[in-house]
Amino acid sequence: MFIEEHTTLHQSAYDICSRDKNGHKVVHRTIYARYAKVPMPNGTVRHIIYDEQMCPIEPICHYLKERAKKYSPNTVERCVAALRLLVVFCEAHGINDFMIPDEMCNEFVEFLRRGGKVTSGTAAEYFNDVKGFLIDSGHKNDPLMAATTKIRYSEGADGKIRPEEHLAYVYAPKRSHEREKVSPPHNSLNDYFSMLTEIRKKGDAAGCIILIMLFLLGRRIGEVLGLTIEDVSTRVDESTGEIQHCLYLRDRCTDITGQFAKNRFIPKTTNDYKSNDYIDLYNLPRDCIIIEGWMYELIKEYILTKHQEAAMKHPQKYKNAKADIVNPDKFQEEWGLEENHYLFLDNNGSCLRKHAWNKRMHQYFQLAKIPLGRGKGINHSWRHTLGYIMRHELHMKQYQIAAVLGHMNPNSSEVYAKGDYKDIVEWQGMICRYVLDRYEEFKNDEN
Repeated sequence: MFIEEHTTLHQSAYDICSRDKNGHKVVHRTIYARYAKVPMPNGTVRHIIYDEQMCPIEPICHYLKERAKKYSPNTVERCVAALRLLVVFCEAHGINDFMIPDEMCNEFVEFLRRGGKVTSGTAAEYFNDVKGFLIDSGHKNDPLMAATTKIRYSEGADGKIRPEEHLAYVYAPKRSHEREKVSPPHNSLNDYFSMLTEIRKKGDAAGCIILIMLFLLGRRIGEVLGLTIEDVSTRVDESTGEIQHCLYLRDRCTDITGQFAKNRFIPKTTNDYKSNDYIDLYNLPRDCIIIEGWMYELIKEYILTKHQEAAMKHPQKYKNAKADIVNPDKFQEEWGLEENHYLFLDNNGSCLRKHAWNKRMHQYFQLAKIPLGRGKGINHSWRHTLGYIMRHELHMKQYQIAAVLGHMNPNSSEVYAKGDYKDIVEWQGMICRYVLDRYEEFKNDEN
């Protein structure tokens, strides 16, 4: 028996199939991933997954509710996807209480990968989400939980990662740059100059600023797209008394998928804006990014021109780009505006969505003739580029790189010390030249 996924008009469906004696596929029944996303009166969202009788699965619903209190909507949505797959698999095999037997562990984790439809990294995240639910539900001793302690990988000639044959469980491997002995996939400084030139040719003011933030500031794309006018601000340096221009990285209740900053306090209601946990973010270096005066002026010019243009030409779309105001008094003092809006707008005056920006960024990669290799993220590769340059060209220390990139754990910056393949070739050449030079000295001494 095997499971095949297909998509109907409104939901995903899974056919339970087998092969007849002639090798033809036979569909025995179809299972639907029964799920609802319910808006609540307090502005939050409840995620409900149902069983065959359309009754909410209480342990899963409770787990998702608690998960939503601590993690971003993006993380919760991923967890929902993982647990829906768990429910479908258990229903297909008649498994009660999510206790997947030892002999089915391989099959389940392969099912999470869905025939290669998701990346290895995503499958690994799905597995961790399922593991978190099983731990929360009291299944710490289930056979599936042992999978994480028994995994090694081998990479074949075709580049695919496979578990070694003698191991009991299959498990999605870590991301490629964590397995390799080199730095994460990145671009070059000339690539940055080339792309910036192409963006300017297009007259894309938003694209120019976004690329600068991705590379020069080392920001993540969710942090950039979540910025609002209010987040472009000033502060007083307590030690010098000087006025500094800054960007505040903070989440809001109005944020949608693709706009959330990583590892930040996630407000559930507007009352959370007044909480100490939220206010403390203003004083953390990784949440208050100091920017140069020219960058502040560039952003300010974009706000004064593009936002005014959007308000006049597309008033209804521009209204949809509204964002919560965290500090009304300061916002009024700095900008003199009644409403706050997300910083980056699309051509119709609405807030720029991640999928629309990704499509635009793909085009800029092509125009600038920058290769997109395996595992190279179109946005995150610029952050890796900054990390690589700081380590190998500016010779900055690990703690300095971590501070600039906003890593919570300084060890996260260690990956940039590995260098890339051209560095390894150069280092090997240095060793050979050193040994040959010493050999020449040795021969001269002998003579």
